[in-house]
Amino acid sequence: MEILFENFRLYDRDDIWCMEIRGGVIESLSKKEHFKGRGKFSKIYDLKENYLLPGFVDAHMHFSALVALFSAISLRECRSIEEMKERLKKDESDFVIGWGFDHELFKEKRIPTREDLDEVFKEVSIIIFRLDGHICVVNSEALKIIGIDKNTEDPEGGHIGRSPDGSPNGILIDNAIPSKYLLENPEMMTSLAQDFFKAQEALLSMGLTSVSDMGIDFDTLEIYRTVERAGLLKIRINAYLTEECLEAKEKIIDEMQRGKLVRVRGLKLFADGSFGASTGALFEEYSDDPGNTGIIRTPLGTLEDFVEQAEELGMQVAIHAIGDRGLFNALSALSKARNKELRHRVEHVQLVNEDLLDTMKDLGVVAVIQPVFIKSDSPWAESRLGKERV
Repeated sequence: MEILFENFRLYDRDDIWCMEIRGGVIESLSKKEHFKGRGKFSKIYDLKENYLLPGFVDAHMHFSALVALFSAISLRECRSIEEMKERLKKDESDFVIGWGFDHELFKEKRIPTREDLDEVFKEVSIIIFRLDGHICVVNSEALKIIGIDKNTEDPEGGHIGRSPDGSPNGILIDNAIPSKYLLENPEMMTSLAQDFFKAQEALLSMGLTSVSDMGIDFDTLEIYRTVERAGLLKIRINAYLTEECLEAKEKIIDEMQRGKLVRVRGLKLFADGSFGASTGALFEEYSDDPGNTGIIRTPLGTLEDFVEQAEELGMQVAIHAIGDRGLFNALSALSKARNKELRHRVEHVQLVNEDLLDTMKDLGVVAVIQPVFIKSDSPWAESRLGKERV
């Protein structure tokens, strides 16, 4: 990847076209016979019939989560709760983090609980994440630190799993996920600092030169600023702030004018949950969970207010919407938007109908979709949604 940061001249395989690149930017492309190069070049490359591609731009990811979980225990290949527990037991840290489990693939066909995690460690905090990030499971020690007990009420847009006696079973869904606890945990922050460059190199090795971070706070943004100021940042980071950041509008205005590689682009909002967690908001109930139509994480009126505030600041709005009811709310909120040049977005858009598609066209809303969900969700999508909707 080092050639992206040099000045060089490149000829095509037939020795007809010539490209001039300076500082990673293509400055000219012309036929060789008409090429008038400016100055000397540090190197001239012969790609020997290989291809030079522009850097890939990722439209939607969570780079800070990738960094923070880079050293976490991967549970993606686990096919049972017992296998998952064995992997977690190998961690010797004071705060055990696992990520990527899919309970649909477990032979037990259920989400793990705090009782399962207590069998791993009782006096060490454990938190594990489902692969979509909309469900986490914690052990009893973590529940105690977070402050969730039998009397804790469900937060708006979230759900605390319960045992038959009403006590929390360790399953935390959507807005019940203890984000503040994670962000303020010293080991998580240490991991964020230590693994930043490992994650950066991993992305560069796959040709990703520009990434997004959907939903970060000012503290995470400052980490990126620090790396950029030190001259160690090799990728572009497009930052989308959380709704909490709207409480500091002057700071947002300042941050949007700063940075070359790290740029504040917009505001990330949530309309609903996910299909994996059965919290994507639907008009009709889940086929495999009668009575459940998902969760509205942000009430429509609040979404509309956030959209209005973002537009006043010149921020692009990106609203997570998985189910058709979630998408309906997202589009209803975006119908209040007036600045079409901001090209507001809806993220994921997994369940649509013709009316919703027509509304998206009329509003000029961008659909930001991820084909990876085809792989992850297809094994169980029909059982969730039924044949007609799937």
